[in-house]
Amino acid sequence: MLGKLDFLDNKIFDDGSVYRRVRIEKVESMSALILATDGITDAWFETEKQLDSLTHWDRLWNELEPHVTNKNREDGLQGLTQWMDFWSKGNHDDRTISVCLVKE
Repeated sequence: MLGKLDFLDNKIFDDGSVYRRVRIEKVESMSALILATDGITDAWFETEKQLDSLTHWDRLWNELEPHVTNKNREDGLQGLTQWMDFWSKGNHDDRTISVCLVKE
């Protein structure tokens, strides 16, 4: 279910519900780890199938990469802030994103 809110408290670990919603996978390589609230993910991934689609993730990364890898931090921040101001019908929730780049 997209847009489901889970609080990160002891309860989700005690009853095991977190393990039904979180998947850990070892990969050979990656560009970044992206953590985002539903204000971003619901607009970008309208279905569970799209969440599993590498094409959809690549499309998202192609839009984010120029901003988060910009050598000029101020320009990168401004670009990312403008990017987060996108319009998506029915998706007006708060938008928070954390992009953790892989150290080269």
